Amino acid sequence: MPKIIYCRVAWMNYYNLELCPMDKIVYGGSYTNKKKHEVYNFQKINNWYYGYVQVQKTIDITKLGAKPSEDVAKNVIVIWVAKNPDRDGQVVVGWYKDANVYSKYQRLNEEAAENREYLDIKNYNVSSKNAILLPTELRTIKIDKSILGQNQFAYAKPGDKIVNKIRGLIRQSNIVGFDSRTII
Repeated sequence: MPKIIYCRVAWMNYYNLELCPMDKIVYGGSYTNKKKHEVYNFQKINNWYYGYVQVQKTIDITKLGAKPSEDVAKNVIVIWVAKNPDRDGQVVVGWYKDANVYSKYQRLNEEAAENREYLDIKNYNVSSKNAILLPTELRTIKIDKSILGQNQFAYAKPGDKIVNKIRGLIRQSNIVGFDSRTII
């Protein structure tokens, strides 16, 4: 069973400035509003999505199944969470399946970086070929404040009630065969 990590990001409708240049960052804080790293979390570049979550130092990827000598955990489900401006609380906005989660920030290669309006945004710490961005009206799964607390990411614990709900949603998305291109 793949490990799961929750990653809190700012709220956006599309997380893809190429698709929707007028998309706004909401609840991003001064760092996110200035640096704009998260605005590309659902932009596909050469069949890959490169996600960003702000971390202080590193992500302990051993909690995601990596060995201490490795710098990447593979086959992780990354649940992207944001505070909904129209409702109370944090909700699931999308996910990456079969993701690579890196202990430290990685740099985009030049070809991938050229696809970004803000060329200084070259860092990522999550990558995947399989991403789902839920339309705003389907962002209804609430994430309790206790899961993330003040942190930008948290490791899912076995037996978390929300994990089963999310796994069900992921299975359902596989059955109907949608991906981020059809959802957006």
